[in-house]
Amino acid sequence: MIDSAVREKDGDWHIRLKVDPQYQSMLNAKNMSGQKGHLVLEPVCSNPVTQPDTIQEGSCVGFSQHLYTQSLLHRHVEAIGAYVNDTEHGWNEIHPVTSLSPL
Repeated sequence: MIDSAVREKDGDWHIRLKVDPQYQSMLNAKNMSGQKGHLVLEPVCSNPVTQPDTIQEGSCVGFSQHLYTQSLLHRHVEAIGAYVNDTEHGWNEIHPVTSLSPL
């Protein structure tokens, strides 16, 4: 279930997903301490980019994703994408999300 979604300055969404019990192994200690026990989902290039380095890199030029809408907040969803460890923060996440569908 999606518990929260925040727009990031790099244009991504930062979504906290409460995973079903069978997916608890996707979480690590940093998910528990830094993300309140949630898996992070990051649909990319979904919002206006205001972060200077991202603007300079041009990461979202000519590309945008529209996978998340507010109607998904507090909904049970299926998320598909690259399951990675965010080495800057230490938690596990799906980044980028390539599909996000209500169940």
